[in-house]
Amino acid sequence: MGKFKAVIEVEVKEEKLHYMQEKEELFNELQEGLKKLARVRDMNDFEFDLNKLETIEGREDLEEEMEPFGIRHLGITKVLADIQSDVILQRMLLQEKKCIVRVYMINGYDLASRDVGGFSDPYLKLCVGDEAYNERDIY
Repeated sequence: MGKFKAVIEVEVKEEKLHYMQEKEELFNELQEGLKKLARVRDMNDFEFDLNKLETIEGREDLEEEMEPFGIRHLGITKVLADIQSDVILQRMLLQEKKCIVRVYMINGYDLASRDVGGFSDPYLKLCVGDEAYNERDIY
């Protein structure tokens, strides 16, 4: 239980479909344009990797690969990442990642005293999915 923030979009199904088609066409045009430019510049080994758009490091690598094109100043990778932002975000949200979560208990008030004339001895119990972490012994 707790508070959360969300963005709710209200959309018309047909308009969303039209938007997605236009976006796909624009993305394909940019991608084909880059491939044509690579052929004109005799860069037959140029491979356009969409996965590189997911990270800043990947975008920088892609920009370095496109350096011989002479179009780095146009910010093509940013445009491509903007066009594909919802796809990239969706893909990233579906990936499992290991991480460390630190929980800091800042304040506690109105805690009941469990000893006569003494203070409360609070501890933190955290449930994540099926796992429970109980810090009762480390109060």
